[in-house]
Amino acid sequence: MKRTFVENLAAILEYVSVEAIEEFDASGMQRWIRVSLMARKTGTVPREPVLVGPRDPARGLVRVRYEFAGARPSERFTVAGREVEPVHAKDRALVHFDTVSYTERIVWLPEGRDLAVTLDGAERDHQGSVVHVEAAPEAGGGIGREGEREGHAA
Repeated sequence: MKRTFVENLAAILEYVSVEAIEEFDASGMQRWIRVSLMARKTGTVPREPVLVGPRDPARGLVRVRYEFAGARPSERFTVAGREVEPVHAKDRALVHFDTVSYTERIVWLPEGRDLAVTLDGAERDHQGSVVHVEAAPEAGGGIGREGEREGHAA
């Protein structure tokens, strides 16, 4: 049944423009549905700013999130002009109807001024409200997923 739905969805999406997916909002379509349809139709996700925050001042870390479809892009992170490696990182596959629609990449970086994120050689804009948390990822506490989208657990 799911396989038939996915096949029918692919056939229907051949007749739906990218603009229609981007602009349709008559029923208050949730963002994750729009991104999933875009990824299924084009093999890419909308180019949006990388999200920054919250921060963990006790460990001097800040969370950075972005989404991608297909293979993970090459990444380069700099803080105050120096290249840094993620202290913690994971990819979270967003699965719908037994197939991966797109992936959310979550990294925790050393906190500092002038954060720059480069994906596949292109510097990306970033945005977010950086808020404090009480514990880093390995401690399991305090790190919530503000704005988490409903209905698409991995």
